[in-house]
Amino acid sequence: MTRKTTPPSSSLLLKFFAPAIIAAVMIAVSVAAFPSSSTDTEKPKFIIDEDCPVFAFSADNHVAYAVRRIYNWKKFTVEGDDLWISNETGNKRKKIIEGDKLVKTTTFHSYSIHDITWSPDSRRLTIEKTTEQINSAKKGDISSGETIELMDSDGHEIPIKGMEPPPAPPKPQGKNGDKKNQDQDEDEDENEKPKFSPFIGASQGTWLADGATVAFLFEAVKPNLLFEIHTIQPATGKVKTLFAGHLFAGVVWDAAHSTAFAVQRDKGTDGPADLLWLDLAHEIGNKIAPIDGFQGQLTVSPSGRRVGYFRDGDYLEIRDITPNSKPLSLRVGYGRFEWSPDERYILLKRGPETRSGNMVWISIPGGDFTPAMHDLVFRDFHISPDGHWIGLMEVGKRIVKIYPASTFAP
Repeated sequence: MTRKTTPPSSSLLLKFFAPAIIAAVMIAVSVAAFPSSSTDTEKPKFIIDEDCPVFAFSADNHVAYAVRRIYNWKKFTVEGDDLWISNETGNKRKKIIEGDKLVKTTTFHSYSIHDITWSPDSRRLTIEKTTEQINSAKKGDISSGETIELMDSDGHEIPIKGMEPPPAPPKPQGKNGDKKNQDQDEDEDENEKPKFSPFIGASQGTWLADGATVAFLFEAVKPNLLFEIHTIQPATGKVKTLFAGHLFAGVVWDAAHSTAFAVQRDKGTDGPADLLWLDLAHEIGNKIAPIDGFQGQLTVSPSGRRVGYFRDGDYLEIRDITPNSKPLSLRVGYGRFEWSPDERYILLKRGPETRSGNMVWISIPGGDFTPAMHDLVFRDFHISPDGHWIGLMEVGKRIVKIYPASTFAP
């Protein structure tokens, strides 16, 4: 005899499966609200799987990047960063600075690379470094400071005429080949090879369009409040102060046109400020407008016709090169930003420049916000000069991933 079974009613099924349905909905909502911690759905063109404190795109889309290196050498712990150059596809990479060869010497020397700038023709670089060296091994006297190094894209140092260090004198030998006291020997080594450079204490070095002139800043009011503008021609050794007698709270180079935008403040840090356009080749300056509450992040647009900066904390102000043009003022929150190649958007990393933050596209002139990179947090970013690529520096190890810019277009 076969017993007929009755299927459970729909009310019983709902009662039985309701907890599972609710859990599934909650998981789906959670996934939507909290995207993955990396851009897994977009594949980068290539990855620089190193601790990269800084990187930079050239006009022809090569990428120069520093790699942090720490060494234990004799009785010191020293830093000597490597410098690499990659082509735009990442399949050809060349190390042009080997840090261990520069710091593993009888003379204590330590340095870190914290800025790289390409020349407009992609053939030369300026490398900004923080250096440390011993003045006396016996006394433990160590000095440090900022400097700039010039180099071609093959890794050859570009010398400055008339400022090369003199040849080291022959080293005296102890009697019967006896070795001198090690500290005394190290002190003599330090004094044998003095280094001369017009870039000691300089910052923001850049090659100009002629390929022969380097512009840079010198601190005039500490700490990094006001600056002077200088240039040097390495082939001739000629150094010049531009716009002598004038001090600037901020300068951004438009190296491809040998021009700059600058915020002039001649009457101290609390005095009035003016936004200027500067022709560096002919030493001509045009006043665009007065600025109140300048807060930094002066950034020039790709065309060189517009400039953006922060004022009064959270306001991004954009001005055209035309004198007395009406500014566009947007309340966006402070951060570091770069322009899209068509100048219709800016990409803003929120927060202090040296801290990680999420990123947002802001339309110009509308001021509309579009979350960028899935609203994830990054340490830094750069858009290539032609706008085809974007490099994202991840939090932590500072790995750099290079993506087609269209991947994250607003």
